[in-house]
Amino acid sequence: MDDIADAVQALNKLNATIHLYAIIRRFHLVSLCHHRNVLLAETRVTRGGNAQESGRSETVAHRKLMSHAYPGLEPGRLKRGNVKDNYVKKSQALTHRLKIGQRWSMLAKAFAPGILALIPIRGDFQLSNSDYEKLPAPTIAILIDVLQRHRGGFLQEFSTCLDFFALANAENSLVRQDADTLKQEEYDSPRLVELCKSQP
Repeated sequence: MDDIADAVQALNKLNATIHLYAIIRRFHLVSLCHHRNVLLAETRVTRGGNAQESGRSETVAHRKLMSHAYPGLEPGRLKRGNVKDNYVKKSQALTHRLKIGQRWSMLAKAFAPGILALIPIRGDFQLSNSDYEKLPAPTIAILIDVLQRHRGGFLQEFSTCLDFFALANAENSLVRQDADTLKQEEYDSPRLVELCKSQP
């Protein structure tokens, strides 16, 4: 019987770890987009802000981002057929991450970075990161507009005070609350904000 209890506890911990990694991934994707935007702004200042240089600036900024992400990796020679070199593969993967990171950035800009930790992972809502990341940008804009109109005040305050990486501390007041107890709180409960702000 002890083996059964151990197995269940181990699975629960694994689920919690998976959820934690999924949320941390959102923060890193937003950070990646931020760095790319900084490089793009710097490139546009250097090359001039006219429309003719816009496309070139995008390309230059991406190359700079690649050089920072993969130091020492250089574009290889073109290969015959559809064989891609390592640089092209990593460049395409980086482009994909920037694309989905931009979707998370829309939420972070509309409220605060802490909002990234408030989007549920699986659980009662059965949502995954990919479910959100597959949404078109216009759909996300509509979602943000609805949230701002109906729950904007609470979400702004909660996400602003929510330091996600501090929540990784098991002694944090919000983390120490039982999940079922938190679910009994009403929507936009001031107590959630109080727990978020309180420190051990």
